[in-house]
Amino acid sequence: MAATPEIHRLFETLKKLLKERGLAYADVAKLTGQSTANVKRIFSQGRCSLDQLATLCQSLDLSLEDLVTISGRAAVPTQRLSADQEAFLAKNLDYFAFYRQLGFAKGNVAELRRQSGLSEASARKYLRKLEELKLLERDRDDRAKLPHGYIDAAPGGPLALAIRRAWTLRLVADVVENGGDGREMRVLSTRLAEVHRENLERELGALLDRYREIGYWDQRGASPSLRETTLVVALAPYRLGSRERIAEL
Repeated sequence: MAATPEIHRLFETLKKLLKERGLAYADVAKLTGQSTANVKRIFSQGRCSLDQLATLCQSLDLSLEDLVTISGRAAVPTQRLSADQEAFLAKNLDYFAFYRQLGFAKGNVAELRRQSGLSEASARKYLRKLEELKLLERDRDDRAKLPHGYIDAAPGGPLALAIRRAWTLRLVADVVENGGDGREMRVLSTRLAEVHRENLERELGALLDRYREIGYWDQRGASPSLRETTLVVALAPYRLGSRERIAEL
């Protein structure tokens, strides 16, 4: 396979994915049954056969189609909040909920009101404050113009903590109590060597980042088969049952 600009982009994408997942060329060699020297040569030259490229993709649990799709995407835009914006939304999660749902409705205020049953007066109250915070702009047709992409809230910041306390716990309780209909919980409780635990953290982060990006482009593509999806990953430094009180018999 000749090293055209498109092929170069494919290999740059592969390198990025390897870095995200903490994989070295030696790891890829083991996964693909090749020598480390051969893997290094392929990446340094940026060319190989289609079969070899498909094998490299398989080492990352990707298909060739996945790789082409990912490499053709621009970076997913993110919206950085100011300290004042984040502080307000953290204290007023209903405004954040309105803001997100308005984004889902592509800025169509009438559609949001239809879906939520919100009164016109309430919708205008939310819009005025969000406009005051410079989180959106309104046009003459009363549609809202919002920035594209995900909100970039710091993991340990006030908004992320507020969401975790108010919404994430409710979501987990719903999955535990109801189950079925798209609700699923899987639990792993074991002991891992430190290196394997670090790999687990890195791989989980890479998985979430990957599907976060896929979700953005699925929504931008206006696919009719979109399904609401939320994934919560919790990792703790102890085993289930190890901290529970054992009663006297």
